[in-house]
Formats: sequence, C-alpha cells, structure tokens
Amino acid sequence: MDALARELGMSPLELRRMNLLRDGDAFATGEVMHDVHFEECLQAAADAVGYEEDPAGAGLCVLLKGMQTPSRAAISVERTPVGYVVRSAACEMGQGVKASIRLMAAEQLGCEPGQIELPDPDTDTTPFDTRTTSSRSTHMMGRALAAAARDLRANGGERGYGEVVNEGGLDPDTGQGVASTHWHQGAAAARLSVDEETGRVTVAHVHGVAYAGRVVDRAGAELQNEGSMIMGLGTALFEAIDFADGQVANANLSDYNVPSAGDLPTRFTHELIEHDGAEAHGLGETVLPPVPAAIGNALHSLGIDLHELPMTPERVLEAIDSRR
Repeated sequence: MDALARELGMSPLELRRMNLLRDGDAFATGEVMHDVHFEECLQAAADAVGYEEDPAGAGLCVLLKGMQTPSRAAISVERTPVGYVVRSAACEMGQGVKASIRLMAAEQLGCEPGQIELPDPDTDTTPFDTRTTSSRSTHMMGRALAAAARDLRANGGERGYGEVVNEGGLDPDTGQGVASTHWHQGAAAARLSVDEETGRVTVAHVHGVAYAGRVVDRAGAELQNEGSMIMGLGTALFEAIDFADGQVANANLSDYNVPSAGDLPTRFTHELIEHDGAEAHGLGETVLPPVPAAIGNALHSLGIDLHELPMTPERVLEAIDSRR
C-alpha cells in the first residue's frame, strides 16, 4: 500500500482510508460487512504516533482477520450449595479464557466470580466445542453461556445447557459465502529512526489498536494486546530460524533471538475500542500481525525497502546500499 501511495503521489494513510471496508459493503466473498471499524482503528493508530504531522519515519498497518466459521460451542451450568459449576471445553493455555468465562458466568448468574467453579475440560462430562483457536472462545462461549443461563432458569434452576452454532463457510469452487461470523479488526503504527552507518533500527514508539466490541476482562484484554505487540516486535526485528547445510542451526533458545524488556520501545502503547451494544470480539491475535508491517512501512518512508523478516541491521544496511 505504501509503495502504491508513493507511485500515486498520495499519503499512505489517505490511500488506505479510501479503500477501507465499511458497514454495508460487500466483501470479496459476497458477504455484507457489519460492525466494522477499520477506519476508527487506523485513525487511532495514526494519531498516536503523529503520522499526519510528520510521516517520515512512521508507518501504518490496518488488519482484517477472520474467526473460524462455521463453528459450534456448548456449555453447561450446574448449581451447587455455594455457587455454580460451569463446564466448558475451551482450553486454558495462557490466554485467560477461564477468567473471561468466570466473569461472564458471574454476570449471567447473578453471583460473585469466586462462586464459579470451572473444571478443566473432560470428554466424559464437558459439552462439545469445535476447538480452542481463532480467537473465538470468549465470543462463542459467552453466547453459549447466556443460553445456558436461560435454560437454567427455565428448568428449575438446577442444571442448564446452552449451545450456539455459527453457520457459514465458503463454497470451495466459487469462494463465495460467509467467511467469518464477524471480523477481528485492528491496526498498528510505529515511529523509528535508523543509524545508516550500522543499520541499527531504534523503534521509539509502537501503538496497537484492537476493536474489542465489548471488553469482558479488562486486565486480560490489555495483556493480550501487550503480548501480541511484543511478539510482533520479535517477528519484525529479532526472530529467525537459521539453516546451515539443510539443518536448523539455532535449535534452542540460547541461539534463537527473542525481544527482552530492554528491547521494547520507549513508548509502547495500545488501546481497546468498544461500542455500546456490541458483542465481545476475540483479541488473541489482533495486534500482532500489523506490528511488523508498520515497522516495515516506517522504514519504507525513509527510502529503505525491506521484504524479508526479521529486519536485521545487516538487511537494513543492504537496503541502504541498494538505495544509494
């Protein structure tokens, strides 16, 4: 997009803005877009780094990511003498899904989060879930939980069951259909400088923006953003699997370069966009992919064109020499 903008003599921000999807637009798959906020995400990212005031050394990226469609999720609720047992097959792997389900269950059942017991998934007792992937667990399980709470109240308050199904999918011959029940939307912006003698890239500010719809667990959502951005920084500048004679040459973490706290930019910021009445959107991956693109576009604004990750000092120097 930045290369196209340069050829057209346009601002990369303006070119993106002209081509963004908006509510009511038809996507390439034929589905009609709804609850889309790409322009809001992109503008927030641009504003955070002062892009319109000084685009030199700054870069942008706006992201569209699908959620697995079709899919199905079910959940059960049982009353206990002190609270409720909620059984869900959403697997906790560090993303905080148990905290989100506990908070949503407490809201739906009118109790404290500490009164919710959430056992690990067990195929003997836990209802079906398509899989724990695609940043879909909070969205799918939250809706299934609401159905289970309604069923619990309708059946005497002892046991409830809820299930939601997202229809859709694409025709393999035409590519038409519903690719995603809703789209995860985000953006990132970066501001940096380059030492042209050494190729060292100094990222002064990275800002990530995610459309959350409705935030369930504020602390968890913020940690998702921060973790995603750190991973994006690693992808952009540090992480690579090296090969020598067909063999992996850095097969352990003492040789595989990941960012440390000291590698983070001076300003490392993010935000969550919410709207009244919106559904909860997944956040697990939303602000990771736009970070490397934003950094690459910031280098492009300085006339340094890179098309391979990570953007190491050696590759930056090669691009500077090529420009010269």
